Amino acid sequence: MTRASTAIDALSRRNPDAFRLAQAVSFAVVVDRALLRAARVAFVPDADAGAEADLIMHGQLESDSGYTIMGAD
Repeated sequence: MTRASTAIDALSRRNPDAFRLAQAVSFAVVVDRALLRAARVAFVPDADAGAEADLIMHGQLESDSGYTIMGAD
């Protein structure tokens, strides 16, 4: 198992809403905060903003998966 797959598995166990949100935006190469918010509202409506924060703060996904989640400016 790669580091990225291990990190994704850990995220799915720790915060299932964040995992579903990651799946919803997985088609994008770059995910900015506006896209993340829109995807959460549209595709994971029961999730709170904590799901967004978990993805923004989850550095392992950013560094190993080949796509970038844009965090704070």
